[in-house]
Amino acid sequence: MESEVSTWWVLIYLLIGAATIPLVRYLGPVAIHSYTLEIVYDNDVNRTNVIYRILSPALLSLCFVFICEAVFCRFGAPIPTQRWMPTLFYWVILGLIKLLARINVVHPLAYIIEATCSALLAFFLEHFVVSGYYSLGIDVLDQSNFAFQMEVAIFYVAVQMAITLAIRYRYRCTHDDYGKHEGLASAISAEPDSSSRNCYGMAIDTSEKTLFEYERKFGSLLPKRYSQDLLLRTAFFAIMAIEDSNRPEAWRTLERIACLLGIAKTTGIMQQRSDSPLSDEESVLLAAGYIERMWDSYLKMYAKSAECCSGNHLSFSRGWYEYDYAPLADTLGRTFGSFYGDYCGTRLLNAGWVFRQVRQFEERNHCNLLPRTVIAAGTVFDVEIGWLSSFYGSWSGAYTVQSPSMPEMASLNHFELAKRNAMAEDVSRCCDGLKNQGCLIERVTFADGAIALVRFMCKERLPLECVESGFSYVN
Repeated sequence: MESEVSTWWVLIYLLIGAATIPLVRYLGPVAIHSYTLEIVYDNDVNRTNVIYRILSPALLSLCFVFICEAVFCRFGAPIPTQRWMPTLFYWVILGLIKLLARINVVHPLAYIIEATCSALLAFFLEHFVVSGYYSLGIDVLDQSNFAFQMEVAIFYVAVQMAITLAIRYRYRCTHDDYGKHEGLASAISAEPDSSSRNCYGMAIDTSEKTLFEYERKFGSLLPKRYSQDLLLRTAFFAIMAIEDSNRPEAWRTLERIACLLGIAKTTGIMQQRSDSPLSDEESVLLAAGYIERMWDSYLKMYAKSAECCSGNHLSFSRGWYEYDYAPLADTLGRTFGSFYGDYCGTRLLNAGWVFRQVRQFEERNHCNLLPRTVIAAGTVFDVEIGWLSSFYGSWSGAYTVQSPSMPEMASLNHFELAKRNAMAEDVSRCCDGLKNQGCLIERVTFADGAIALVRFMCKERLPLECVESGFSYVN
């Protein structure tokens, strides 16, 4: 045997380390109660899970090494002795995967401890067991205490594999379906609170101390709108809590180094994308504008939804909007996972718990003396407010925008114009033409490319020549 590792063996060990990652994921999660997949937000510190994560890479990669060595020996090729290297490559590759995919670990230090223990285990397995086997043969299993301990470890991993394969065959599940793993784990568990683990946000740090620290460090960096709109501020710090827990400060330092090397693209506490490393403050400044645009889109959907049109209130004008606080806060709490999806790329995370915790914190900062309505600066429906004659408007359905009632104009007559296959530009020209004739626009119903209905008030019926072509009166 050669003591030096050739380039070919380094490449083989690298491939073995990469191949071990999906195998560990496949053979462990279902067998172990509440096992947390490496590919998802890994905040599980269950003792059994940690033991499996440390043992399995060393043992499984060694199996791959033995297979490769058997093939090499068959053809008389030399074999190296550094059989612990695939385990080291396993943890390096896994760390890079987590870094690039923005996947959380418990803590960077905890990850390093797991990786170090696993690599050392592989080294000792190489030194005391494998080398002893080449010298003493099968007798090494009786003469080495460490070998006996490895027998126990192998038995432990083998049991997990057998249970996993049996359960997978029974339920026909795949290793990347996290929801099914949770269901299978709870199915074989008698713990009454196992269902609570389905709540993604429970692992996020939303303690009062942490949230106060966010306010102290970053609150002054936010635009004025964040002070006017309590729910926007709550949403921002809820996202910050999630991103910070997913990427602790020590991990963000490594990310900045990786960004310099061109490996990572998102840095800072808010995980904003940039070609150069971002400080936490710089990422907050970038995220503030991004989340404002997310909030504008959410308000547009809410204003047209059944949640709002069934009796709740959201009105808008040029440069500002107003909404009833309590119903919108409750709605956002139920739908925050979908809202956060615009930021993280998936709408499947149950992040509502995080929002509710941050909401309670923000409301306590106001001594729980909350406003009935919130008025804040922002342009939500700039085009639609231009159609109406009033200072502000609201939605009475998904397609109808209307002015507030104008009883002082009760003496005017009401008319309605319609056009098929209408575009937004057609409605704007029609409303501008009516206003130029002294008419008041009450309501506009518009479905892009389908129909436009413009209801207005005027002293007398106007000839169609005064109106945008294509519109006709509705009897």
